[in-house]
Amino acid sequence: MTVYLAYAPPIAAGDEDRLPDEVVFVRDGFSWAALIFGPLWLIAQRMWAVLAGWLVVTAALSALDYWLGGPGPVVVNALFNLLFALEANFLRGWTLEKKGWHFMGVATGRDQDECERDFFADWAKRRPDYFKLPPAARKALAPRQVIGVFPAPGRST
Repeated sequence: MTVYLAYAPPIAAGDEDRLPDEVVFVRDGFSWAALIFGPLWLIAQRMWAVLAGWLVVTAALSALDYWLGGPGPVVVNALFNLLFALEANFLRGWTLEKKGWHFMGVATGRDQDECERDFFADWAKRRPDYFKLPPAARKALAPRQVIGVFPAPGRST
């Protein structure tokens, strides 16, 4: 089962009709593209602050490895890139939120198409007027993130 996090962009009044087409689904979990391409993936995603942090951490780890006589910069950077690939999609969602995007909810399914289809079908039933609300009201209606095995606060199924 694949899990995606849905984010809605900030919109201006009158643009509510085109908003569902602009919702971004960020896959939760490991990112092979971020592992293999690292900074190129960050540039493609326009994650400039994360790219700056990636460069600083990579340089600092290489310098520490050199000064402390560690296993070598290749090993240290490979381990850092593995950790980065585990967190890359989370950082993508964080970047979207910093740009003013709103977390809409979680979608699950076999692939991205199924996740999107099921998410919008469920969302249309629960919040048909969501896209016509002002941004502050949309943020207040966003589902709370839940830690654990339950899909929503207070529900067990």
